[in-house]
Amino acid sequence: MVAIVCSASAMAQNAVDPVELAKQNVDLISSANKVLDDVKDNTAVAIAIKQLDALTQKAKQLDKSMENVKLTSQQAIRITKLNGDVQDTIVDLLENCQRIQKDKLMTPALLKAVNNFAAAANIEVVETITTVEQIVED
Repeated sequence: MVAIVCSASAMAQNAVDPVELAKQNVDLISSANKVLDDVKDNTAVAIAIKQLDALTQKAKQLDKSMENVKLTSQQAIRITKLNGDVQDTIVDLLENCQRIQKDKLMTPALLKAVNNFAAAANIEVVETITTVEQIVED
C-alpha cells in the first residue's frame, strides 16, 4: 500500500508545470521583499526572521520539485521572462537589506535568514548586479 502511495506522489510531482513552480518562486521572492520592507524596529526583526525561515522552507521545496524537470523550449522562454521580471523585486530586496543595515537593525540572525532565503530561492546577487551594470552600459 505504501509503494502505491509513493508512486502516485511521484507521478503527481512529474505532472507539475515548471512554469508554475517558477511563478511560485517569484511569489516567494516578492513575499520576502515585503517581509524586509516591514522591518522598521527590533520587534519586526524577530518576526522577519521567522517569516523568512518559513519562506526558505517553501523555496527549498520548490527547488527540490524542479530538480529533475525537463523543460520544453516554450517553458524555458517563459521561465526566463519570469526571471527577468523579478529582477526589480530582487533589487528592491537588496535595497531593503541596505536600509535595514543603515538603520542598524540587521542582526546576524536576520542576515543569516536573508542569505538562507537567497540561496534557497536561487537568487544570485552577483548576477543581479551584473545585470544592472549591463543595463547601464547598454
